[in-house]
Amino acid sequence: MKKIYLLTSLALLTLYGNAQVIFNVVSPSPISGMYDLTFAPDSLDGNGGWNGGDLNDTANYVLDTLAFAYDDGTTIPTGATAPSGDSCSCGPVISDVDGKIAVLYRGACQFGTKALNAQNQGAVAVIIINNNGDAVGMNGGDDGVNVTIPVVMIGEDDGAIISAAMQTGSVVVFIGNKLGYFDDDLGFQNRHVLRAKQFSNPSPISQDASQFEVELGAWVYNYGVNAQTDVTLTASINLGGTIVYSNVSTPINLPVNDSTYISLPTFSQTTYSNGYYSLAYDLASSSTDEFPDDNMVSADFVIDEEMYSYCALDSALLPVITGGSRFGEGQFTSCISFKNGNTSSVGLFAKGMSFGAVTNADSDLIGKYFSLTLYQWDDVFTDINDAAFENLTGVAFGEYVYINDDQAIPVYAELFPQIPLNDNQWYLGCVTATDAEVFIGYDNAIDYQLNSTTYKTPMFPVGEAIPTQPAFGGGSGEGGLTTQAPSIVMHMATGVGIDESQMVNITPFPNPTSDYISIPFGKLEGDATITISDMSGKIVKTVSVSMLSNDVTKINVSNLPSGMYVFHTELESGSVANFNVVINK
Repeated sequence: MKKIYLLTSLALLTLYGNAQVIFNVVSPSPISGMYDLTFAPDSLDGNGGWNGGDLNDTANYVLDTLAFAYDDGTTIPTGATAPSGDSCSCGPVISDVDGKIAVLYRGACQFGTKALNAQNQGAVAVIIINNNGDAVGMNGGDDGVNVTIPVVMIGEDDGAIISAAMQTGSVVVFIGNKLGYFDDDLGFQNRHVLRAKQFSNPSPISQDASQFEVELGAWVYNYGVNAQTDVTLTASINLGGTIVYSNVSTPINLPVNDSTYISLPTFSQTTYSNGYYSLAYDLASSSTDEFPDDNMVSADFVIDEEMYSYCALDSALLPVITGGSRFGEGQFTSCISFKNGNTSSVGLFAKGMSFGAVTNADSDLIGKYFSLTLYQWDDVFTDINDAAFENLTGVAFGEYVYINDDQAIPVYAELFPQIPLNDNQWYLGCVTATDAEVFIGYDNAIDYQLNSTTYKTPMFPVGEAIPTQPAFGGGSGEGGLTTQAPSIVMHMATGVGIDESQMVNITPFPNPTSDYISIPFGKLEGDATITISDMSGKIVKTVSVSMLSNDVTKINVSNLPSGMYVFHTELESGSVANFNVVINK
């Protein structure tokens, strides 16, 4: 998985109204199509430190040829995807970008400085290619106020494709708000569709239509010059190659510069199978759409035995991490909310949490500490607009220390004690980064804006030491709050959770170790089963032991690779001991 870094203090991409700002490669045809982008100003702080070139304004669209911007005379070697030397345009641009769209790479200086240098050489717009991951938000810095041309960023992979094409020929792109650019052009975006209230839903509380259903619908827009007739919205859900839902809306007409909400029947079934549900929304009309790239939106969801998340899960059911976020220079806490009316009937409890993190390029994750807390949230509120954080009680806890520099790779830690969850009780599963260099992982590709305005429930609160805001400020959801999800998963289990009175404190030694770990059971006697799991939750070893009073049990761990492991010990008496062991070779 790629490393992804965010350098801004409010790092989630903000989307603007219902403008359809796009980055579309017109030619050459092998790479033509729409690419993801961020653009300035991005409203991170008012106008984000920029003074003009706002692509929400249709007058600021640009259709032109790309040209590399160099500041030291170096070139991009054949076959390379990034400039050699310092050619990120931190100094005056000396290459020919006059009347063209300047292309340069993210580097050591501010975004506004790069853009101003290209503008001073006559560029009509600027494309910044991220050198580490997907496109991120951009602050103008010291020079952004003097930039009057459009500035956009594209991701590392997309930049490699476009850069390679530029080395062999001319590349022409359209950047801007496409409202009124095409004659026939319907469209909608990720944030315009209803999706499941969570991406992953535990099957013990998603058994039938009374426990789980997905309302379906979307806002659709006529961006073109012509009125559209016979506009329809189709939604289909595929589970393991079988269509389990398909509906088409009644045809309507949509005038120029107009939008409408189209609803479809709710998806509900008498029973649900576990699996990955692929939900696709498709938009059509009686005309041939001249820009079909925004006529389909995916809003997938998962029903799984134990996973609960707002972020997307990949094909291996691991949380998707496309970026990272924090605010301020101190601690940063990111949470996901949970509330359900069917927990007691199945004895549901939270056994652990998965999350991810990233750092800036000049830092790593080794030795970085994270605390995990499951809060019982007892405030009484109507919806996200009056939610407060005055009655939070920590009821389960965990911790994780990075042994390796696992940038944007999901990790797992258990929660203790593992208490049963109460019906209709709000809970918050929170991860806290204690280091100012660390960004907690986010899934910036998923967007819950329509869910936010429809259901008005607090989904992923944040704060510093504890959550203090219903969601991360600066976004586009209900109350101006972000609608993009933290890459946090709560792992649920059913049965009898571990009560705090059953917990036994054991301190193994030596820790860290390379070959053997000694476990002092004290005065405990009888048989015990020790389950060793890695930080992804995978069981790597199980050992059965018989204890005598004041016995010390030694376990051979020499065959396990370096890393942190969770030792879960179940004693014959019903007591439980849990501890982490670091193996360092």
